[in-house]
Amino acid sequence: MKKVSELPNHYNSIEDLTLYRWDKYTSTKDNNWFLVDYDGRQQKINNDDLIEVEKLIQDQYFKAIDDRSFSEKMQKWSKMDWLKRKFDTCNMLLSELNFTIQQEPIDFFVQRRLLYIGKLKDFGFKFPLINSVYEDSILIRDYTTALEGIRTQIGMLSNELQIDAKKEHVALLKQLRIVEIGLGYSYRLDPKKITVAEWIEELKLLEEKAKKN
Repeated sequence: MKKVSELPNHYNSIEDLTLYRWDKYTSTKDNNWFLVDYDGRQQKINNDDLIEVEKLIQDQYFKAIDDRSFSEKMQKWSKMDWLKRKFDTCNMLLSELNFTIQQEPIDFFVQRRLLYIGKLKDFGFKFPLINSVYEDSILIRDYTTALEGIRTQIGMLSNELQIDAKKEHVALLKQLRIVEIGLGYSYRLDPKKITVAEWIEELKLLEEKAKKN
């Protein structure tokens, strides 16, 4: 496994991460936007060290500003990731179990069946320890149907996140204009140049000015 220091050149602080990259990250949950040379077209890197960088920057962000909407979005992403893992894993286990119970001699495959039903139990799909091939088949059919409900949930969450991302992108552009006007700037703030930390300070300045007025 690569050490963080051995990852491609990356951001590890909101002091140098641009607002543009943060916006891309929050709308896609693609932590490759924390890599300096990433622009969305390169092959993605996926490992635990980059996840650690992601958590570090998230932690810095939450300490700098209380953003409930971002927290709620991350909860949606986490739930969708969990449902995807559950769907993929259980779909595979049910398929393997269905194949296993059809094999002969039955005694040879008993331990394999117990292995599969033990793993399925961890996801809430329960099978009796002793069961007929017919009854196992019925449960496999019912649980496979139940997985379609999980697929539906994944689709709904995905649609919600896409809608949220579009709304938030527009909201960011509006916020930039509001800050420019509110603080009397004669120039446009460039999200590709301003850092996340600087943006948070701009928002605080605007809030202070509003309180004084």
